[in-house]
Amino acid sequence: MVGIRSASAIAMAVLIMATASVILFTEDSDAYTESFSLEYETGQAVDENLTTITGKGLLLEYGGSLPDRLTIDIVTVSSNWLYSTYNTYLRGTVTAQTGSYVFTLTDDSSIYEFRVSVFAGECTVTYDAGIGLVNGQQTWSETITRGSYASMPQATYSSGAYTFMGWAVSATSVAALESFAPVQDSTLHAVWKRNAVQVSDATATVTSGQSATSPSRRYLRIRT
Repeated sequence: MVGIRSASAIAMAVLIMATASVILFTEDSDAYTESFSLEYETGQAVDENLTTITGKGLLLEYGGSLPDRLTIDIVTVSSNWLYSTYNTYLRGTVTAQTGSYVFTLTDDSSIYEFRVSVFAGECTVTYDAGIGLVNGQQTWSETITRGSYASMPQATYSSGAYTFMGWAVSATSVAALESFAPVQDSTLHAVWKRNAVQVSDATATVTSGQSATSPSRRYLRIRT
């Protein structure tokens, strides 16, 4: 009977310790919480070591809300039969809307709380008009809030040989963007369409760069 009582006592002690652990390490408890504040710009590349966690891998937990496109990577630093040490990294490129985000990491001894503030920094949009002009210059730039819409101003050509179609990310594109909301410094290129001229008079003036359809025995005067 003594042996039975002793075994029961040991079992009860283990049960109490396990129960105490569960109570201490729930997210509602702040007894072991450490808090960190982080700030990132929209579009910023992130590779940050958040904290070193020591514990058993099966007891590591994550909760809360991460900003879009950010992930948590857990890398083992050392390990033995009893526990392991981990470095936790926050990685990715921030694409989240501006605002506040809160997430937690929990091991078998602590709860770590992270409060992330995402704000919209600024970026530069450069317009390359190519053969034309934008605001009187071949290239022109504006600074806007990351994620907001670029103004995409009108470009002009010195004559009627070309029509401005809009702006594109590629200098060789023939299709213009309807809108553009960058999160990093960017360059847009003017899209031009060559105009054709139908000749109906005996003599017609055609701007250099234009194509013309000429009736037989008519003469063209080319203006450059």
